[in-house]
Order: sequence, then C-alpha cells, then structure tokens
Amino acid sequence: MCEINKNLIEAWLECLCRSKHFHLAIGLVFDEMKLEEIGILPDQRTVSILLRFCRKESEIRKAKLENRNGSLGRNDVVVDDEDDVFELVRNRIRVELPFVWDQVRFEGLTLNEIEKEKEKEKEKEKEKKKEEKEGID
Repeated sequence: MCEINKNLIEAWLECLCRSKHFHLAIGLVFDEMKLEEIGILPDQRTVSILLRFCRKESEIRKAKLENRNGSLGRNDVVVDDEDDVFELVRNRIRVELPFVWDQVRFEGLTLNEIEKEKEKEKEKEKEKKKEEKEGID
C-alpha cells in the first residue's frame, strides 16, 4: 500500500488543478491536509502550486466573461461574474494559513497588483497608527 506523503499530495493537487477540479484542490489544501490522519500541513510550495493554477484559471474565466461570444469547451467551468478562484484562494490563505501568507502574498500578482497591495498595506498601517494615537490622547 502507498504511504501518503507531501510529494504525493502535491502531485495529486497538481493533477486536480490541471483537470480543472479546483473545488477538490481547494478542499485538499484547506481541509483534508489538516486532518489528523494525514498530519501534513500545507506550506509555501503547496499553496504556490494552487495559486499558480488558480491565477491561470481566473484569467481564462475573466477573458471568457469579457468575450461572451466565446464558446465553452467540454472541460470548462461556468462561473458567475463575481467568482474569482484566485482571490478566493488568496483570502483563504490569508485567513486559514497565516503562517504561509507572508511567503506567498505576492505570488501570481502582476507588478501593478503588487504595487496596489503595498499601497493598501501602507493605508492600513496609517489607519492603525492613527487609531493608536487617538486611543492615547
């Protein structure tokens, strides 16, 4: 019998992503890996695999939504306008895997998106300092 290890899980994760089974891939990373029986937590490499494929999928979905005349292929997933698998995964990493977030927070982002993220962080820091200052006064 095959023993479950991190390399096997990551190979399965990549297979799920390539097959466009993102709901299963997300479940594997955020739910199944945390089970006591498996005992292998997702790390930078694991979530990087998921982020890379989710970014590509999000770009494909956005392009199809922009070009509504495009036909869907046999393996394509129909999504709502609000459905962005990349942002969904990023948010779950931020909340559920904070120990990995700093290592992967810019993965899959364009330079413009990285700059926007940095600006948001600066604004949050300013707000935090302002609140702390008001609390002292």
